[in-house]
Amino acid sequence: MRGFSDVPSILKFFRITFFLVLYFFLCMVVVTTMLQGWPVGAQMLFAFGVPVILVWWQEKRRSRKVAAKAQAEASSETRTSRPEPVARPSAYDKRIEREHERTREANASKAPAAVQAYSPPKQDYDEIVRAGKSAAPVLAVAAERNQPLRAVSSTSARSTKSGWVPYGETASVAHRNIGGMVYVGTPPLLNIHG
Repeated sequence: MRGFSDVPSILKFFRITFFLVLYFFLCMVVVTTMLQGWPVGAQMLFAFGVPVILVWWQEKRRSRKVAAKAQAEASSETRTSRPEPVARPSAYDKRIEREHERTREANASKAPAAVQAYSPPKQDYDEIVRAGKSAAPVLAVAAERNQPLRAVSSTSARSTKSGWVPYGETASVAHRNIGGMVYVGTPPLLNIHG
């Protein structure tokens, strides 16, 4: 959607187009009446080139006039413009500002110094990696130990269907019917990566 800022450029386009067409017709009149003795190429160059040069010269003059006018208006505004009087705040505004200032000071004094100057503790990532590697075998043994219990509990809780249950079908889990678009089966096993 175009706004009002495009209006000057649209007007400029129509102005340039109008003058190009006007100057072209005038040049064609000159070619047909006075330049019959010229070669055809020179007549065409005159008919098409002179309008372009005239429009360019006209737009250049117009832009200079607009710039001079804008500069004159700007200089007259700076000379004649008086500084606008600054509105003095009312007693109500002053009181509100004082209350805001008191609130800011109270909030700043309530905040403990530890909160104001908080920096996160330094962590030794090598130590964290070593602890994870040393705990991996213990976790693997615990996972293997719990695996048979998990398999028994999952087989008793589910019905004959396992895997993805499509839309429109149902699966029975823990004696409850569940609609389709669900996964029914054994949960994934834990490995050394978690």
